[in-house]
Amino acid sequence: MSKVSGTVVQVDSIERTVKGKPKRVYSFKLDDGNWYRTNFTPHNLEVGQAVTFPFTEDRWGKNVEPKDITVTGIGAPPAATSAPPPAVRRAATFPVGLLDGQRSIVRQTAVKAAAEIVAHNMIDVPLAEGEKVTVDVIADITLQLAAKFEAYACGDAEVAAAAAEDEGE
Repeated sequence: MSKVSGTVVQVDSIERTVKGKPKRVYSFKLDDGNWYRTNFTPHNLEVGQAVTFPFTEDRWGKNVEPKDITVTGIGAPPAATSAPPPAVRRAATFPVGLLDGQRSIVRQTAVKAAAEIVAHNMIDVPLAEGEKVTVDVIADITLQLAAKFEAYACGDAEVAAAAAEDEGE
C-alpha cells in the first residue's frame, strides 16, 4: 500500500453497468497527474483541497477508501493550463460511419454470429455441383453472412437510401 499527498485538480464520476445494473464510479485527479478511484463510494472531495491518503493499485487503477482520505487544507490553486478540460464522452451515432471505431466492434460481433450460424447449419449449405466443403468455402460463406449482418447493424442501407435521395434532388 502506497501513500500520496497532493491537491485535487479534478473530480469526476461515470455510470457503469455492473452485473446488468447501473452503478456510479467516483474518481478524482491530483496535481501529480494521477487519477484515483473510490469506486462505488462517493468521496465528497472538491477541487483545490489538499489531501493525504493511502492507495492500492490493481489492473483497473489506483483505488482509495474514502474513509482513509484526510483533507489537510486548501492547496495551491491549480494553474489555469495545468488541468486539461474534462473529457467529452462521445455519444454513439447511427448510422455508424465507415471509419468510426465502433464499426470494428460491430464487425467482430457480426463475424462471431455468422460463424455460429454457419457452424450449426453446414449440412444445409448449397454447393455448386462438384464443389467440396473446404475451409475457404466455409470462410467465404461466413464472411458473406457477416457482411450482411454488419451492413444491417451499421445502417448502411439507410445511408445508401439517403445518398440516392440526395442524387435524385
